[in-house]
Amino acid sequence: MALLHYNAVLIGDVSGNWQAAPGGGQLQTFVDLSLTDVVAMTGEQVAVPLSVQLNGNNLYSLDLALTYDPAILTIEDVTTGSAASNVAIATNLTEVGTVRVGLASAEPLSQDGVLLEFAFDVAGDLEAPTDIRLDMSRVNEGAISSLPQDGRVIPSPRVAQWDGNGAVANVGDGSTWGDANNWTVGSLSDRLPLSVAPGDDVVFGIAPTVGTIDLGTDRVANSVTFMDDYVLVNHTLSISSGQVSVGSGVTATIASEIVNPSGLVKTGDGALIISGVASDVTLDGGTLGLDDAGSLNNLTINTGNALLAGIVTGDLTNKAGTVSPAGAGNLVLPSQVNLTVGDARDSIVRRTVPDVYPRFDFVADDVVNTADVTELVYDKRNEREWRGVAKPVGIVYDVESASIRELAERRNLVSGRPRSHTAELVEVDAIFSHLGRDFYPDL
Repeated sequence: MALLHYNAVLIGDVSGNWQAAPGGGQLQTFVDLSLTDVVAMTGEQVAVPLSVQLNGNNLYSLDLALTYDPAILTIEDVTTGSAASNVAIATNLTEVGTVRVGLASAEPLSQDGVLLEFAFDVAGDLEAPTDIRLDMSRVNEGAISSLPQDGRVIPSPRVAQWDGNGAVANVGDGSTWGDANNWTVGSLSDRLPLSVAPGDDVVFGIAPTVGTIDLGTDRVANSVTFMDDYVLVNHTLSISSGQVSVGSGVTATIASEIVNPSGLVKTGDGALIISGVASDVTLDGGTLGLDDAGSLNNLTINTGNALLAGIVTGDLTNKAGTVSPAGAGNLVLPSQVNLTVGDARDSIVRRTVPDVYPRFDFVADDVVNTADVTELVYDKRNEREWRGVAKPVGIVYDVESASIRELAERRNLVSGRPRSHTAELVEVDAIFSHLGRDFYPDL
């Protein structure tokens, strides 16, 4: 057994209880100690924080030991963090693969946060996550129990190239993500991409056979690039950076559920078809297709063309692109459409009459939503019956094509607007036929 080569002296009671160390009695409280996962690559030095959550307790002393793989990591230093001010610290780094630390303070530590930072050199080949384990943690001489959480050093994203069934080392099956023979990661053939966040930068290049790829289980990638017409199916694909690029002339399809807390950003001149579930999406070039089996939350179009047949459940913001129905049928939009740029809002639906949408913004807030539709169909100046139905608070009309024309006529008669404006409002009829009833669910 290795000796601890340090001496530390503290005058007073390092546990804060002014009693002898407990002899095995039941502990009544605890603190959380957690090592943070960090991302690094071979040759770098990384700082691995140890954070404390005191849960209302006072911390006077801490003894801990952590272990690591010395073939990959080398410990260089241990320093105190923001939650460990005015403490005495003693360390033993001489035992290969183990770090021992002792902390003591005459005044209690009562602040949550980073207690210690461990500086490691990534000296070996970091091809997969390597664990740093909290093997022992003793708080206030054991008077308070601890809940330790281990940490990891995870490889930085590398380029993971899909070879499929190409003649690169062992030949893969060309259709299954989980077949390592389909991949080259960095300079290593027959190696699967990382399965933990952030994952690798996955590139689906021009392989001998381009087709459908079954994820097989939930997968993670830092980013995804399509250089040919691939289709990803089944399970969930988590894209850590949210970046999806599709090359020029390429149409790629993701039928799997797509997960990213901050949303996806589609770039490149090609077309990405979403036929599964996605969160927020920003279109920064090319074409985004949402087929009738797909749905997403908020859609922002900075530039490019969105072809929509599926459902947008949140807001649609068109800044400098176009939005069109995909194929036959209605374009179903959310209850709020943000029209933030005049030129874009005039053409938010392809082939609409110019200036119809600004004119349709009856409440003049640069947003066309149910409030504008209500303003159109709600006769605030005349609350008498409409079509023989008494409306004591106001009137809401049917929004079928004939009713829109009748409504336009009636609105102008009541409001005294010029008769010439009626023809322009009738043009809204064409827009309503594209938007469908989901555009104004309150009616």
